[in-house]
Amino acid sequence: MKITIFGSCRQDSLYNDYEITKIKNDISYPHYTKEVIEIINFIKYNTIQPEDTTNIFRTPIMNQKPIYSNNYKNDFDTTDVFIIEISSKLCYEYNNNYVHHIIYDMDEYINNEVKNNILKRIQTDEEIENDIVKIKKELEHSKIIIVGHIVTYEKGERYNLIKLLEQICAKHNILFINPVKEFNKRGYDINNMTLQEDKIMHYNETGHNVIKTIYKEYINYLLSDVNYLIVYNSNLNKVRIGLNSGSIESNNIDDGGYVILDGLDYNLLLSCGISNDIRFENKFLDKYNNIKCYAFDGTINSLPDENFNKNINFIKKNITNTNTIDTTNLLDIIDNNDNIFLKMDIETNEFQWLEIVNTEQLLKFKQIVIEFHFVFQESNFVDDLFSKLSFPISVERRINCLKKLANTHYLLHFHPNNCCGTIFYNGIEIPNVFECTYVRKDLCNDITVSNKQIPDKLLDIKNTNNTDIYLSGFPFSF
Repeated sequence: MKITIFGSCRQDSLYNDYEITKIKNDISYPHYTKEVIEIINFIKYNTIQPEDTTNIFRTPIMNQKPIYSNNYKNDFDTTDVFIIEISSKLCYEYNNNYVHHIIYDMDEYINNEVKNNILKRIQTDEEIENDIVKIKKELEHSKIIIVGHIVTYEKGERYNLIKLLEQICAKHNILFINPVKEFNKRGYDINNMTLQEDKIMHYNETGHNVIKTIYKEYINYLLSDVNYLIVYNSNLNKVRIGLNSGSIESNNIDDGGYVILDGLDYNLLLSCGISNDIRFENKFLDKYNNIKCYAFDGTINSLPDENFNKNINFIKKNITNTNTIDTTNLLDIIDNNDNIFLKMDIETNEFQWLEIVNTEQLLKFKQIVIEFHFVFQESNFVDDLFSKLSFPISVERRINCLKKLANTHYLLHFHPNNCCGTIFYNGIEIPNVFECTYVRKDLCNDITVSNKQIPDKLLDIKNTNNTDIYLSGFPFSF
């Protein structure tokens, strides 16, 4: 595996375990997003003449020797993982290029003629986000990890930058490493991991060994390609709707209801899959009592509770990808409504339906709770509880359905259904059946990757007939 580092000496421990390209040492240690883009453009598009590199990139500035983009093209094109350290919002612009700070800040490398024509400024948050989106697109042939600087105080410019990077990376499905947070999670004191400096900048030997382990974990996670199952935290509070009698801690409760994110309003509840349980719909409409509900299920003749909420309109149809006398694809309803809450448990038909829904239609849903069935099982799999189900859609296409949802919504709650065991996919244990709660990305703030074990003992209900499925580590928690 080949890795390219757009970073600094803080990634040097990786040289012992991976094939690292010569790009970092030969070209530059970039600090800000526009500097990373400058390097990418130089290699991909030959945007800078060799003689000009001695005023732009760190190594040519230090050596006063020009470099040539064609020397790095093969390394760039064959890189498996790019590790990109963003450590500053400051940028330095000279002659329509973004240059390394040493030509402005360090006496031994200052060229006064150049320095006097450098515009030094602070990038806006919007600029940084746009740059990261561009970086992701330019590197779409490979995997990327973005990492922040060593931040020990919850204030100041470094702290603000690392929080911004967390938000941006979560929004755009990019793995992000906050080094201090990772050290703390593992029980290490950052002061024992770094050199004794007035302002912490560098790792000591122990710190390099620990950060290498952290990088290796993230690289392995990244190559496992299940980022679409990363669970996030947000500013929204979780509540359980549809809980049946008893307490969560007791052993006399079967599975009932769903965990949703509170604090949002809706115009419509779409409930897909009822069977013999309408507790969620009744409780949801008690809470949001001015909205209508369409409830779909072609396997029953009427709602199971004669005291169902008056706002429920039952329709005896199953959900699939076509409209027939017995089925619906919901698209007419979606196109004519906004601010929809979707509840879906339709026994593997979720994949056929998700394949036909476009991005504009997905964005009509403020929140989605959905149960996925056997995402990673091959078509010939038969389970006692689902022996009559067919799998007309391949594993790859089922995974693409989850990826589609991850593009528009954050996965904010993950609950393993312990009815059907687990499967190992790319070395990660994943339940065969699981419930997901998604919220549209524009409705969420303070997005961070979850560090909580699954299931949540305060919210998730145990199926007492089976052992709980406990999940920790990537992608479920960091």
